Amino acid sequence: MSHPPPPPPGRSGPQGPPLPYGQQPPHSQQPGAWHPQPSIQYGAAAPQPGDSSRDSPGALGLALFLAGFVVVLVPAVIAPIVTQMSLANPGSISPVAVSGLAAGFRILGLLIGVGGVLTVRSASWTRRGISAGILAATMLLSFVLGFALGFIVQQLSVQTTVSIAVAVSVVASTALGALVPVGWITAWLVVRKSPAVGWLIALAVGALVPLVCSALAQLFFARSGGYVGPAIVVTVVQVLCFVAAILLAELFIRRAARKRRELDHLRQSVR
Repeated sequence: MSHPPPPPPGRSGPQGPPLPYGQQPPHSQQPGAWHPQPSIQYGAAAPQPGDSSRDSPGALGLALFLAGFVVVLVPAVIAPIVTQMSLANPGSISPVAVSGLAAGFRILGLLIGVGGVLTVRSASWTRRGISAGILAATMLLSFVLGFALGFIVQQLSVQTTVSIAVAVSVVASTALGALVPVGWITAWLVVRKSPAVGWLIALAVGALVPLVCSALAQLFFARSGGYVGPAIVVTVVQVLCFVAAILLAELFIRRAARKRRELDHLRQSVR
């Protein structure tokens, strides 16, 4: 009885029938041959496409907020023009009408600014409400202090010399002019949850620089009897510094948000 020949070295077990030339048996692994690998799945640390958009306040909220601040500053330009016109032609302009027009611009600017903070994306309604309250309190305090300042200056001009009344008016109005930018910048930084460096940069650029410019303008130009030019210059400087302060704050806010997101992704990947 004959036995089948033993298998060649390196092979064991029964072998199937011979295959045609060039065809390999199924599931064979040839040295150096390419074999498809399973697709690599990114972990939790992989950045998502919509992460950067979540850091933005939204174009609508930012535009409304900036526009509201500009509208609020319109009475600062109108008041010197009306004052100069009334001095040139006494009785031609009613003070009540001027006060009503200024109040209307401030209320309109406040409503636009509140609409801006309420439409900010990626902010809780608690922060939006606090920011809107800061804007309202700032405008109310500015109105009350402005009315009180006018009454005090009028009494000083009657009881003391004109130079003392003018000096008090310049100092007080300069300090009062910094109240509105500080309040509006604070409202934006609160609703956007700004880091500390954003607070320092925004308040320095948006409040301190216009305060110095206002003091210099009233000191050097108001003495010559012109009030319209300094008012326009100071208002333009306030608007430019305010816009620069908000944009600089946004840079630090988005940078801080990006770092927090990267840290969260890193923690998730470690887990």
